[in-house]
Amino acid sequence: MLGAEELMGFDIYDLHQDSQLNYWITSDNGLYKFDGYEIKNIECEKMIDNSLFNLIEDKQGNIYCHNLNGQIFQVKNDTCKVYFTIPDSLIKNNISIKFDDQERLIIFSKKIYQLSNEKEILTLYDKELDHNHSAYKTLTDSLLFYNTLENEFIQISNGQLTTRSLEIDFKVIFPNFMEIENKLIGFNRNTLEIIKKLSDSSSIELPNMPSSRSDFRIYTDNKSIWVANLTGGAYFYKDTGHFTLPSNLVFEKNIISCFLSDHEGNSLLGTFGKGIIVVPNTGFQDIQFDFTNSEIVKVAKMKNESLFFGTQAGEIIKIDSLGKTIKIVEKSNKRIELLKSIPELNALFFNGKNDNLLSYSNNKNLASIPGSVKDVCYFENHKYLTVSNSYLYWLDSNNVKIKKSRSSNFRSYSIGYDSLSKSIYQGTAVGLRIFGLKNDRLFLLNGKDVLADDIKFSDGKIYVATKRHGLLLFENDSLIEIWSTSTGLMSNKIKLIKFYEDDIFLATDNGINRITKSGELVQSINYTNGLNAKNILDFELSRGMLWIVTNKGVQNILLSEIRNDVYTPFLELTSIKVNDKTIDTAKHNFNYENNKFVFEIASKTLKYRNDIHYEFQLVGVDEEWVTSTYENNVFEYKSLPPGAYTFKVRSVYDSNYSDVIAYDFKIQKPFWLKTSFFILAAIFFLLIVFIVLYFQIRKQKNKLLIENKFNKTQLTALKSQMNPHFIFNSLNSIQDLILQQDKENAYNYISKFALLVRKILNHSDREFIDFEEEVDVLSVYLSLEELRFKNDFSFQIKTNGIKDIEIPPMLIQPFVENALKHGLLHKKGAKILGIEFIFKNETLICKIEDNGIGRKKSNEIKQRQHKLHDSFSIKSINTRLEILKELYGKDVGVDFEDLTDGDLATGTIVILKIPFKRRF
Repeated sequence: MLGAEELMGFDIYDLHQDSQLNYWITSDNGLYKFDGYEIKNIECEKMIDNSLFNLIEDKQGNIYCHNLNGQIFQVKNDTCKVYFTIPDSLIKNNISIKFDDQERLIIFSKKIYQLSNEKEILTLYDKELDHNHSAYKTLTDSLLFYNTLENEFIQISNGQLTTRSLEIDFKVIFPNFMEIENKLIGFNRNTLEIIKKLSDSSSIELPNMPSSRSDFRIYTDNKSIWVANLTGGAYFYKDTGHFTLPSNLVFEKNIISCFLSDHEGNSLLGTFGKGIIVVPNTGFQDIQFDFTNSEIVKVAKMKNESLFFGTQAGEIIKIDSLGKTIKIVEKSNKRIELLKSIPELNALFFNGKNDNLLSYSNNKNLASIPGSVKDVCYFENHKYLTVSNSYLYWLDSNNVKIKKSRSSNFRSYSIGYDSLSKSIYQGTAVGLRIFGLKNDRLFLLNGKDVLADDIKFSDGKIYVATKRHGLLLFENDSLIEIWSTSTGLMSNKIKLIKFYEDDIFLATDNGINRITKSGELVQSINYTNGLNAKNILDFELSRGMLWIVTNKGVQNILLSEIRNDVYTPFLELTSIKVNDKTIDTAKHNFNYENNKFVFEIASKTLKYRNDIHYEFQLVGVDEEWVTSTYENNVFEYKSLPPGAYTFKVRSVYDSNYSDVIAYDFKIQKPFWLKTSFFILAAIFFLLIVFIVLYFQIRKQKNKLLIENKFNKTQLTALKSQMNPHFIFNSLNSIQDLILQQDKENAYNYISKFALLVRKILNHSDREFIDFEEEVDVLSVYLSLEELRFKNDFSFQIKTNGIKDIEIPPMLIQPFVENALKHGLLHKKGAKILGIEFIFKNETLICKIEDNGIGRKKSNEIKQRQHKLHDSFSIKSINTRLEILKELYGKDVGVDFEDLTDGDLATGTIVILKIPFKRRF
């Protein structure tokens, strides 16, 4: 059933298959489209009434339909719009639309009209129409209508409308048309009698219907006839030469409302409220049993070709060779799990409510076997071998006695006997056991156990139906052949084996295979042929007819009606989505962000859809072909990395392959992964390295220049400390002390002078020295100056507990010397010099304060002495401070502050900011 869920509860009015093999459905709930995979509603704006009728198609593939309000709708690219609205003045109680052989849209309503390309109404037939009939379109695109109000036969062909008057009693005869074997047949809808005046052939006889019945519709596929009962069900007539009323009404629970024969020969029957019935093969007949509502689960055949059916409720129903049906066993507390015939006894072996019974067909019980019997096979000497859950039993057909043989050891499912090797084959839960005169073994295939569902002996060979390995053939207890999917079978899971005439029939989980005894495939019986389900519970062959029991009921078909047409599936790539957007398939290059690809394919078919699968591969991702079912026709790849890919797909039916569809595409690398980018990046990197190195080298050069300047300033500082004037004054002081016979002071002076010179020389090649060492140098230097100034000079150095730091050497002494030389030397009276070190905001400050004559008076003295420039040591120190500031980036420099008392200068303060390093 197609659309059992999507169309449930909707009345279907018309069916149409378009040129693209899509199916269109009109109903009382609007318009639907089935593309072979899903049914979707096609909504139309401005639709007044949802009940739609009369599906037609133009040569461009556009679909048209209408409602009874006169709205004609056009569907183009799945978009529905109101194409034209028939004026109310031209509408009667029925409307139909058709395209004629000139592709003109013809409207049958109150009269017959043509709708022009400019959507103007042109009247073709000016007489009022009888709407008990509908317009009929022939296979040659002629339009036919019989107007009983005027007794005129109307035909529109070759662009012309012609009429012909006929003497027909329209009160009794209601003319309708159909074509059989390409011949036009006019018939009375009430009685199915042929109207010779409206028919191309009088040799065809339609089914004889009771003259009192008019509650049916007639449909044909040009060969067969469906007679749909308006109260439910339909009769099917296959013989086109002579039709007789069949005894069986099929689809009795369905009211059939319309018919379509598609391009594959499927018969589609629209219904009221229950979807669409699909009949792929009209040769298959669904069998209904009047004696039970229980599910049929087993079937067995007797010698006289009578058939017995077992039910889920434990009943057994017999159909004799004449087709008569009777129930021979009533309901029990067990389902029929075993149903086998015993030809020698003309008896039936089955499991019933009293354990397991052997019964004549006349219901006479013969024997019972304890336990649950699973299988039975002929042994020899009129004996049968049965197997139950626990034991093997002998059944002697001569005296109808049951005898226990041996324990079966394992739970068993099947039993077989090789009369040549005298071996018993037993299918158990642990595998296939073979035991006979010489051996008792568990058979392994490639080291694995074999689970056997059925075992049969024929022509000196044992045939074993397995769950995983196909059909195994044994001869003289040795495996000689394996028939499987590689040899043409539909599946490797074989359930049942039957021999009929010269062939073997195998029930698999995909249908039934008919093969020769040499293993050659003859037929495949599956959904394509009309099988209603793949789950085959049992089957039998009788009088050239195949009876199949599935989980969906019982079917039969003449073996001569089973056809295996050579079918090669058609495949198309319907859409490609990249990042969830549909693209033109002509596009093959994408940027790196477009990396999600979804491919949708279609292999549109109803007949073969259940037996088709797909094989697809994305070269560059999938190493092998990947298999997908028919319904799974969308293949998604997320987050593909940059690279070149080829998507390939094909559809497979049986061993036939469609053409491979291939789509090549390339995802570009992001610009940062492209070769050009690497080249540019390398050039840019090298440029950056060059620039960095250039500035580093330049910085190093500048640093070297600064260090050279710094070294020069250090040398200058050294010179300032060791200048000839200082040395000369020191030697003069030593000479005076010696002349004064002051040996002790002379010795002290010489010692301190030597110590000062040694310290200055030791510090001359170092950038930083300990703070304490610099203070010692200042102390020694000032001690020497104190000896020179006699008792007039005193000094004080305050460190305020500063320690654990290093400072540049020879930075303070020039300012101290300057204070002595220019501030205190010319002062009369007490000369006082104070040096104080202070830490303030991570800045080392040295204050040098003297009570000398001040800078103004000192400059005046220098001018009188024609000394117009500063001491070279002060200039050198300033330069050195600038270099230190540049090197260390700290607050480095010197400030001068004049001390006054009113207008009188009382001294000078030098504030020196010194860079430093911490030791730790």
